[in-house]
Amino acid sequence: MKAQEPPAPSGRESARRFAKRLALAFFFAWLVMQMAIADRPPPPGFLLLVLLDAIAAGGIYYRVAHYLQWQSSCRPHRPLLVLGDGVVIGLSSALVIMLFSAGEPSVTPTAIDRLIWFAVFAAIGIANATLVYACVAASRRRA
Repeated sequence: MKAQEPPAPSGRESARRFAKRLALAFFFAWLVMQMAIADRPPPPGFLLLVLLDAIAAGGIYYRVAHYLQWQSSCRPHRPLLVLGDGVVIGLSSALVIMLFSAGEPSVTPTAIDRLIWFAVFAAIGIANATLVYACVAASRRRA
């Protein structure tokens, strides 16, 4: 059985094309921000951030179809589901960076430092998921 394509965000473009454009926009926006704050030249660990950025963009591409379906079907509790998506991606990113990044060798983070680390990444994930969902909702209103 073939999966049903979610409704297109506007009459001019397909849902997949919209998802691809949105994912690429987020990928390049995050890449520019990361490059702006990175050392010159970027350290080798910067490649981990680029990889996480690409994975997050893939996640956006995948989730846009769900968000479009939620919009068209008026699924209940959409904001909570979007917040949950943001928390999951934020905490996952924080964990991956913490596990695979050496950081500053002379600093040993405390439990409070780690708690703050995870809270900040969860907040960033929530902000990004909310922004993606807002873009999807805005595109549905234009249609």
